[in-house]
Amino acid sequence: MLDLPFLSKKAFRNQELKIQQAVSIVSIESMKNAATEVKELKNSPKECISCCDVSMDGKWQKRGYSSHNGSVSCISIGTEKILDIEIMSHFCRMCAKKAKVPGVAFNASC
Repeated sequence: MLDLPFLSKKAFRNQELKIQQAVSIVSIESMKNAATEVKELKNSPKECISCCDVSMDGKWQKRGYSSHNGSVSCISIGTEKILDIEIMSHFCRMCAKKAKVPGVAFNASC
């Protein structure tokens, strides 16, 4: 799929991280452009906050309420473009590591 020769696990992971970084940059720029398009549609100055109609949609990794991972997307109704995406998790790897260390309390605020 990535049109790469057979790679070791470490080399493949390095390629995945590069692709993830590129996708993150492109998605952020795309959402910024969508927000700019909404502002232009509403004829509001670039530095001002503008009101627009949106549709929010959430999804879970698994059916029911047993999943620990989910995401929420905000889509402009006027332009039908994604304005923001938020990935959420009930699990924090850093807190789990700290909980295993003696004398370190679990941080419930994460």
